[in-house]
Amino acid sequence: VLTYAQQSKVAALAEQDELAKRIQEFRTQRELQNLRINKEPTTSGDGIHIVGSSSYKTIEALMQATAHGK
Repeated sequence: VLTYAQQSKVAALAEQDELAKRIQEFRTQRELQNLRINKEPTTSGDGIHIVGSSSYKTIEALMQATAHGK
């Protein structure tokens, strides 16, 4: 019984590690997808380009870094 319990624990830990890896891969893919969505400007009906709000944050950070000589 003890051997079976130990084997079950090892198997459960391995399964937990695999699940943690899959979750991390999913989060990474989701973040990359969000970055792509925010980087790709869309065009409204009147031809005006709309940029994602995170792009503005990035632009603002670059402007501040440039202003401070970084």
